[in-house]
Formats: sequence, C-alpha cells, structure tokens
Amino acid sequence: MGKFGILVAAIAFCLSACSSSGVTVRGELAGFNGTAKMSAELPGQGMVVLAEQQVEDGAIELKTDQLTLPARVWFYFNNGSDEYTREFIIDQVDKTKISGKGKYLDQMTISGSVLNKEYLELKGQIGEKYDGAIAKATKAIEKLRAKEKPTTTDRTLLVYNQNSLEKNLGARFRYVKSLIETNADMEIVLFVLKDMLKDSVNVQKEVFNKLKIENKGSNIYMVLDADLNGAAAPSEAAPVAE
Repeated sequence: MGKFGILVAAIAFCLSACSSSGVTVRGELAGFNGTAKMSAELPGQGMVVLAEQQVEDGAIELKTDQLTLPARVWFYFNNGSDEYTREFIIDQVDKTKISGKGKYLDQMTISGSVLNKEYLELKGQIGEKYDGAIAKATKAIEKLRAKEKPTTTDRTLLVYNQNSLEKNLGARFRYVKSLIETNADMEIVLFVLKDMLKDSVNVQKEVFNKLKIENKGSNIYMVLDADLNGAAAPSEAAPVAE
C-alpha cells in the first residue's frame, strides 16, 4: 500500500493540468494510410467516437472537446488490411503522442501520460501477486473437466483447484478493495475500481461513494457515477424550474 501511495503522489502535479477543452492527440505512423478514430465512454451514453481522421502519410491529429481529464480512450486504426485497437489513459490535454509504423500497428507506442504509466505498473504488480496462481488453477480446472473418464484423483484435484481459484480471486478482490480505500483521494483508483471490482457492483458502488476525489467532473468519475448511481451527465440533467 505504501509503495502505491508514493507512486501516485508523484503524479498529482500533472493532473492539475487537466481540462475539458481542446484535447489533442498527435503522432506519426510511418507509411500509414487509412482510418484513425478516438473513442471514449461518456456518462449515460456508452462508447462514443470523439474524433475520426482519414490519415495520409502517417500524420495523426485527433481532437475533441468532449472530455474532462483524466479519461480512458480507445484508439482504433485500420489500414485497409489490418485493424488495431489500443486503450490509453489521457491525463493532459496536449501531451499524448502516437508513434510507430503503419505496417506494424501492434508495435506502436503511445506516450505522454504519467497516469497511464503508473496504472500499468500497478496492474502489473497486482497481476504478479495473484494472476499466476489464478491462471494456473483455471488451466488445471479446464483440463480436468475435459476428461471423459475422470478418476478419483482427478476429482480430488478438481476440488483442490476450484478452492485455490476461489481463494486467490477472493484475495485479489479484497486486496484491490483495501488498496482503493487506502488511497481514496487519488484519481488512479477510479480506473482500478472500474476494472478490478467489476465482479461486484454492490461493492463497487459502496467503495466509490466513499472516495474523496476532488475532481468530480472528470470523465472517469462521471462515467462511474452514472453507472453506479444513475447520475446523468450535465447535458442530460433535468432543467431547473424557473
């Protein structure tokens, strides 16, 4: 927990630059000719295409005024024969950069977000702690269930691995919940909460409503609020009676 707190504290100054106007993503995919899109989930609307560009000679420039940062976006590229989608957390209005080659879309680099970098590091730490055991138990269960004539030993191993899977899934869930609660004022936990507590909407809602996030106008905050509390986006709110 302490390490996580130190990591995210270092990005606080970056998030002060967040804004709802003029988010621009630039880049160069050498030799790319085709379609580039930037999409995001908007409160109460689901996934929406925010910007679309017919790219010539690899020059990327996608702009939107529909986001208040931080926000998660999805970049989509189609060169006529291949399609590629990458998600990314944007935390500053004019720092996100895409680079790579049009032939190798899966090898592109997207940079310019401290929050995205820290989120991936945190996700990797949680995965290292729990996901190996979860994957091992899941694979064993699938193999044992596929046997046409399981032996007594097979059945015993199946129960063992089912218990191991439930134990590790539960431990990961509790760890993530505790991590979020310990860092309740950090915007990074909004992404953690959305991704890693989704197996229990009731717990998600309980934890979300106890957070101490100052920036309640960000895209990620408002998406969660709409999903968990039914809060409408500002444009969808009921008009005030005069």
